Amino acid sequence: MSPFKNRYQKAAMLLLFIAFLPFQLISQTNKKDSLQNIINTTTNITQKIDLLNELSWEYRLNDAEKSRSIAQEAFDLGQANGYLKGCGSAANTIGLIVMDTEDPKDALAWFDKSIAFKEQIGDKKGIATVINNKGISYVDLEDYKKAEECYRKSLKIRLELDDKKGIGDSYNQLGLLYRNIGDYDKAIEYLEKTKVLRNEINDTRGIAYSLVNIGCIYSDQTNYLKSISNLQEALPMLEKLNDKSGLVVVYNNLSSSNKKLKNFEESVKYCWEAIKIGEKSGHKSMLIGAYKNLGDAEFELLNWDLSLEAYDKALLYANELKRIGDQAHCYSGMGHIWEKKGDLDKANLYYQKSIELVKETNVFLDQIRIRIESAKFHLRQKMYEEAEADIEGLTEQAKRKKLKSYLAELYRIQGRIAESTQQDSSAYFFKQYAELKDSIYNVDLPKQFAFQQTKFETERKEAALKLAKQQEQITQLQLQDEKQRVQEQRLIVVLLVVILLGIITAFYFYRRKQKSEALAIQLRAKQVAEEEERLRLAKDIHDEFGSGLTKISFVANLAIEKAAGQDQLVHMIQPIAKTAGNLVENMRDLIWVLNPGNNTLEILLSRIREYANDYLEDLDIATEFNWPSPLPTIEISKEAHRHLIMVVKEAIQNATKHANASRIYFEVTTSSTHIQLTIRDNGKGFVQDASFKAGNGLRNMKQRMDQIGAQLHMESNSEGTSIILTLMRTKS
Repeated sequence: MSPFKNRYQKAAMLLLFIAFLPFQLISQTNKKDSLQNIINTTTNITQKIDLLNELSWEYRLNDAEKSRSIAQEAFDLGQANGYLKGCGSAANTIGLIVMDTEDPKDALAWFDKSIAFKEQIGDKKGIATVINNKGISYVDLEDYKKAEECYRKSLKIRLELDDKKGIGDSYNQLGLLYRNIGDYDKAIEYLEKTKVLRNEINDTRGIAYSLVNIGCIYSDQTNYLKSISNLQEALPMLEKLNDKSGLVVVYNNLSSSNKKLKNFEESVKYCWEAIKIGEKSGHKSMLIGAYKNLGDAEFELLNWDLSLEAYDKALLYANELKRIGDQAHCYSGMGHIWEKKGDLDKANLYYQKSIELVKETNVFLDQIRIRIESAKFHLRQKMYEEAEADIEGLTEQAKRKKLKSYLAELYRIQGRIAESTQQDSSAYFFKQYAELKDSIYNVDLPKQFAFQQTKFETERKEAALKLAKQQEQITQLQLQDEKQRVQEQRLIVVLLVVILLGIITAFYFYRRKQKSEALAIQLRAKQVAEEEERLRLAKDIHDEFGSGLTKISFVANLAIEKAAGQDQLVHMIQPIAKTAGNLVENMRDLIWVLNPGNNTLEILLSRIREYANDYLEDLDIATEFNWPSPLPTIEISKEAHRHLIMVVKEAIQNATKHANASRIYFEVTTSSTHIQLTIRDNGKGFVQDASFKAGNGLRNMKQRMDQIGAQLHMESNSEGTSIILTLMRTKS
């Protein structure tokens, strides 16, 4: 099968799939958008909670606030619906965010909640993960004993499950823990174990973090070239992963290493890279390190006001997260600045604050750094006893932990104290200092660093060129197949348009049918309501007026009989009897017209025939009716009914009273557009009878026809009179 045919079949299947589904998820810009769209449409509550947890995790490294909000929503939904798995995952994520952005003590409570939920569902792997995270919180709280207990407990579970990724994470945390307590040999041992495991499972992010952590330890041991080498190896991995949290850590440590190598401007550059990312993501714990390094570097560049601003910012976050060691570092740096500015009282105040704080921490690096800075201050103030007290016991610890840079500083301080107090040991201390300084900052170091930096940049450029070349090759291959692909795309578009047009057309006619049916139902309901109202009205007229008028007519006629011979009384009663009789007759006509069933031409003509026969029978006048049989079904409105009846009655009465007719002829013809009713008599004609007011009668009849949009034409001579009524058909 050709590639084109294969792709064509796939495209056709895809289009058919789209055509027969009401809704389909289409391509999204990224994973976050895709997850959000599914969350918005799903009706499955457990699926929604799982997706919220996944979305929260996606935001965790780049937008802590949004991640927290989404995780909280998942947790609340999980609790409301009894979904323990969802609650456990959400509580763990919230704990991690709180650990980085708020008080680590508050994070512990969330981790305990997560563990409780996971224990209920027997999620051992999840329990191990949360216990490990709990250990990280204890590290932030500088409770290293509890931290190690958590890491060991987590490692035990992971070993039982043979969870290589989890085992690597546990080794990593143990390595970082040993770094914090100053056991660098153990720290490197565990971190190397971590890197091996992460390579086995191709965990790119994990490998990058291992390189970062190893680089930090090399920095502590003053092996800055190795430190930078590991950090630079991790940097492109984290850039590719868009791991904002990891990038902040790398930039912070590159800043620190460059500061130790006295590349202060380079250090400042990396600080701002870390701050730019950290401020956007909201990871306060990482911002502390960035602003601390910025304060240190700006101080060395003699930008003391900028340095103070950086320390203030770092102190703000450190106070918020209760990071004692970081607070002490900031106060120590501020003390140094005020000393340079000449305000010794303020300087001493800040140094004392830093010393008091550092006594509360178990982090040896923080202790030795702060105490050395305080000793230097006291030495500069010729307060030799205070200086000696600041560094008491540190030399042996620095030797044991192989902290060469700090040990060199300690030897130099001890040499200065001995020299100032005229002790013979000063020569020994200065010698030790000189040897260590040369080993740390040998003359070749800048060259080595420059070479390493050049190598790093060259490798990055080569990688970029290689990628560009590969992209060019791909582009060439794409161009070769471009014509064929364009044809395929056009065909797919045509198919899609046809299908979509079919769907739209079908939907249009369906909606049109729905509207028509709805309109017909509404119209029928209206007609029924009108019919019911007409029947009610006819009944009310009959009940309310009919019996009364009939009684009046009856009594009036009876009174006339009783008053025989009394001409005056009879003359008075006769109009009443006549009016009542006419009203009864008109009422009957009105009731007849109001009847919903009497709305056809056939019924109208039946009524005319009935009236004519009843009226003319006693007068001995013959009638003749001529119209099609059967009559077409033609609707006549109630208004047209009423006016036509009245005109016909008028015509009949005129023919009998004034024309002396002996025969009346009725004829009806219909066409597709008109109905024509002709009333013809054989009387003497109206023109010859001066007693008939033809003008008034004709005017009344014409007015009635005008009201219903009909025409009246009358012809009268000595042979008779013809009245022709023409009415337009409205419905057949």
